[in-house]
Amino acid sequence: MPEQKIILFENLTPDQKIKIAIRMGSAEKFYLLYFENLHFFRSQKECFIYYNNIHFDVFLEFKYSGFDSFKVYQYRRNKNRKNGKF
Repeated sequence: MPEQKIILFENLTPDQKIKIAIRMGSAEKFYLLYFENLHFFRSQKECFIYYNNIHFDVFLEFKYSGFDSFKVYQYRRNKNRKNGKF
């Protein structure tokens, strides 16, 4: 099976960005896509910026205001899962 690779942000076509943005439509889907591809990036923040910028290019607004905002979502999601609320 060939190894999947992440295309550099600058090399993504508008169609590719749209397809990725559709895949991460909800906060949960963004979260899952982030973790699914985290191993392709040097850091968590670099992965976050990549996907948040794709969201911005397609929808003209960021999914999250910043990495800290995304970390708050992660914390709440994991806390709710632990408590059986997710």
